Amino acid sequence: MKFWRVARVLGILTLGLIGISCGDQYRPVAIPIVPPPPNPQAVHFVLVFSVNGANDPGASSRLDVSGDTNIGVAQLGLGPAHATLTSNGARVFAVNTREDSVSSYSPTPGSTATSVATTSLPAGSSPVFAHTTESGTVYVANFGNKTVAAISTTTNVVLNPLITVGTNPVALAETPDQRKLYAVNQGDGTVTAISVVDRTVTQTIATGTTGTTPVWAVARSDSARIYVLNNGSGTVSAIDTVADTLLSSVPVGAGANYMVYDNKLNRLYVTNPTANTVTALNVSSDPPTVLFATPVASGPVTVAVLPDGSRAYAVSSTKIPPCTSNPGDTQLCINSSVTVINASDGSIRKAIPLEPTISISAALQTGSSTTYTYTLTSGPALRPGMEMVVSGMADPGNNGTFTIAAANAGIFTVVNGPGTTASSQSGTGAVVVEISTASPTGCDISGLGVPAGVLGGVRFRFSAAASADSTKVFAGKCDSGSTAVIRTSDDTPVLDMPAPLGAVTPPNGGNALPQNPVFLLAGP
Repeated sequence: MKFWRVARVLGILTLGLIGISCGDQYRPVAIPIVPPPPNPQAVHFVLVFSVNGANDPGASSRLDVSGDTNIGVAQLGLGPAHATLTSNGARVFAVNTREDSVSSYSPTPGSTATSVATTSLPAGSSPVFAHTTESGTVYVANFGNKTVAAISTTTNVVLNPLITVGTNPVALAETPDQRKLYAVNQGDGTVTAISVVDRTVTQTIATGTTGTTPVWAVARSDSARIYVLNNGSGTVSAIDTVADTLLSSVPVGAGANYMVYDNKLNRLYVTNPTANTVTALNVSSDPPTVLFATPVASGPVTVAVLPDGSRAYAVSSTKIPPCTSNPGDTQLCINSSVTVINASDGSIRKAIPLEPTISISAALQTGSSTTYTYTLTSGPALRPGMEMVVSGMADPGNNGTFTIAAANAGIFTVVNGPGTTASSQSGTGAVVVEISTASPTGCDISGLGVPAGVLGGVRFRFSAAASADSTKVFAGKCDSGSTAVIRTSDDTPVLDMPAPLGAVTPPNGGNALPQNPVFLLAGP
């Protein structure tokens, strides 16, 4: 009995101690620290460089990838032709061919896009290309005076002396290890090797009989090879960057004009508007080997590769006969499209028209305007300023070529349309891009860097870039004054973004036309 009484007392004491221990006593508490939210400003961007005729300054537009909006415009010089970003993404450098200068500014969120510094080059330089893999120095190829200029990114001053290279340098490639720079000299068929340590020429490399009219170059990610595209002979030449010697040349077809390096898969993609192909080369060994040569839409002139390595997007364009319904209209039109290529086997995933086509279900006349009800058949959404050819309507007055004055979901309006009030009729519509002979933009003239090119002509009639997150592909269209935006999740064109307004007005009056995009550059 005594034992059980003692046990009961101990039990009661134990419960009391537990109750006391559960009282309002301090205990250390782990409170999670919530990190600051991400910057609400745009993360990924693409820069669009546009020309503004022969006598007015061009511009650079910064397009927000996630929001599909133009969030900043910087004024450049006359005739911007090409641009580059420093390795840290802190500054953009754009060459202005028509005024022998280089414009630079910061593209980062929150920066003042209008704060542009101008670096003057010697008269007659005709700069056509800018490139760097560094953060402190940018290099510029001067087509007119056989030189390469090195520019300090902190002072925007040319570091003397200019580097003398071959005739008509048109492209540059710097190795990622920042030791060598290579200038592609179209005029004499050579490549100049330059040490960036002291900016001296170390070797002049002839591309030889297997490589004529070099027009482009890229560096391999390990810095061991430079690949040069030869337009005349239709070859890609491999250069050893240690010995600065030509190793081999691989045929890709005469007329090949552009190539891009995919560092994810260690390969090159080469466009050939003569053979209408895109060729993929494996450059992991010597000599490079052809993986596939995919037939694409006629006239491929540029290609963009998704950073994830899954697809390549080739932009093609052809001129077609008069394409409007206006009597006496003899102007040619540009027909453009994108061919989506699977990187795994070179098969075609999709063909994407870059100009909208629609199905029209009704037309309503109100005063001097006609409103059409439509559904989109292909291409990006309609926007004001597009030129639309309407056909097949039951009432002939609703057919014709019009400029879209307004566009909303499912309807668009044209001014001075002679249509009727018949709402039960149906037809089709197609957006066209005419090559204006009354107000020439220069898009139809081969620019510097192209055989028989002329000063002020556009080198890149179409340009393409893939966003750093692989979600969008952008295609700059010089003639239409706009940039098409393609969503890569389903390879659908979602938008056609006009460039900043220029100084040219339509021949029949109206508002100023957009500037003409000539080069696209993807940000980090």
